[in-house]
Amino acid sequence: MAISKKLFLFCLIIALTSCAFGRKISYQAPLNLAVDSNGKSVIVAVHDLRPYVQTGKKPSTFVGIQKSIYGIPFDVNTKSGKPFADDLGFSIVSGLKSKQISSVQQIVPCSWSFAQFRKNVLEARTDNVVYYFTLIEWKTETHFRPALHYDVALKVFDEEGVEMESNREKGFFYFDKSQPGRENVTTATSAILDKLFLKKSPSDNQIVAQ
Repeated sequence: MAISKKLFLFCLIIALTSCAFGRKISYQAPLNLAVDSNGKSVIVAVHDLRPYVQTGKKPSTFVGIQKSIYGIPFDVNTKSGKPFADDLGFSIVSGLKSKQISSVQQIVPCSWSFAQFRKNVLEARTDNVVYYFTLIEWKTETHFRPALHYDVALKVFDEEGVEMESNREKGFFYFDKSQPGRENVTTATSAILDKLFLKKSPSDNQIVAQ
């Protein structure tokens, strides 16, 4: 009887956790973005400001939650093992290069403040336009239907370090193969970032690198 009870408990543990093993998402596919840099070279910087990453409650590789059939949540991380911001920056640059736009990625540690970003990137760059993305929220949530929570901002700085344009997109939706831009993570990411580029507004509070 004791052996049967132990076997039952072992099987129960396996059943509860089997859906959670190996939960990873790739964010390194090149993104198809409707971007025109007007022939200018671009620096792409992605800054992870998600609160749970900033406080250390989640690692910088965190990209979502996968719930077991019993509703137990397990973390989902980047397939590469690299910080999500680094993967996203890589995929943006890859997409820009595919459009013959000269671009390079600037790694931004999540521990940096904006003042550090300004000093280490805006003041150090060599006459490049800077696309500065900030991640306020980004996570998938999968139980019976996969969904995405997102809140992303973009600031564009010219070659002199002046903030010229900005935009912010936030929302929530369920992935759906029948809806353009929501088929999967890659198409959804492209659609969200496209909105950031297409709906940029002139910045009211311009910041000049000094």
